[in-house]
This record gives sequence, C-alpha cells and structure tokens, in this order.
Amino acid sequence: MSGLRIGKKFNESGCTLHVGGRGFVIHFVTQLKYLGLYIMSAKSFKISFHHLRARFYQCFNSIYVKSHNFTEPVLLHLVNTYCKPYLLYGAEVVNWTSCELSRMNYAYNSVLCRLYKISFNSLDVIYAFSNLRSIKSEIESRTRTFLNRCERIDNAIVYTSHVFSVGHVTRVFLCVFYFLCFYLLSCI
Repeated sequence: MSGLRIGKKFNESGCTLHVGGRGFVIHFVTQLKYLGLYIMSAKSFKISFHHLRARFYQCFNSIYVKSHNFTEPVLLHLVNTYCKPYLLYGAEVVNWTSCELSRMNYAYNSVLCRLYKISFNSLDVIYAFSNLRSIKSEIESRTRTFLNRCERIDNAIVYTSHVFSVGHVTRVFLCVFYFLCFYLLSCI
C-alpha cells in the first residue's frame, strides 16, 4: 500500500505508517495515480499533467508517422478525435493554473503547426479557417458545464458538500465523491 502527503510535511522522506494489528505498512510516495490523473505530494493539492501531455504527443506521433497520404482536414479530424482527449481528460474538475493552461495550449498549438507546416504566428488563421477553439476556451466551457450540472443535481448530500466547499478541491472532491457513490451503488 502507498500513501501521499499533502500539506506542510509533504516532503518528509523515509516515512512509513504501520496500520492496525494486521501488519499493513503504508509507504509514502511523491505521486499517486488515481482515475488516470497523477496527484502530487505538495504543500497544497496539485495534479501533474505531464503524463497526459506525453500521451497526447505519443498518440499524435503514431498518427503523423503513418499519414503521409492524408490531407490536412483528415489529419485534423484524427488529432481532434484521438489525441485531443488526452489533453482534456479530467479538465472539468481541476483548478487550472495559467502555467498549466499555457502548457496545454502549447502542446495543441505545436501539433497544429506541425500538421499545417506553419509557424505559431499563423495559428489565428488556422483557428478561424477550421472553426477550432483553443484548449483554454475548451477547458473553461467544460468546467462551466460540469459546475452547472452539479448545481442541478437533486441530492441533499451533494448539494451541501457543494455549498460548503470552495475552490479546486471542491471539484476534485465532488468527482471522487460521485465516483464512490456510483461504485457503492453498483456493488449493492
């Protein structure tokens, strides 16, 4: 078993926790994968998106290598269908920093530049021509939709947890809470 520290003592090394009389030992780690997202050990709640960006680039490269006969619209459709979901996975429940948003935008923009064989200066034309939205606007739209759906849920427990919690931890908490509720209901 492994555990993760978040808070003032997040970087204490060599810590183990012995639980109960059964001899369980919990070793503390620097990152923990949960539902496809990597939660980092830090002073405050933090998620690493490095793995998602790496998967995005891997997916794009596997498509791009085999696509010398495809046209740009076909490649764009393949990128948006198979690669872009890696950048947008879990975007609704995360409080994005401007640094992380710009990294995600850079990943998508660099793929567009490679796809159309243009420089970053010409991307506005591509966005207008292909009716695309930037990753930032895509994430903002998904977050708004998620929070609106949470507010419309007719459940007293979810409502009180949503009202009395604030910030990015709320979204992650709600996502984990919904997952656990659905899991427990499916086990009954």
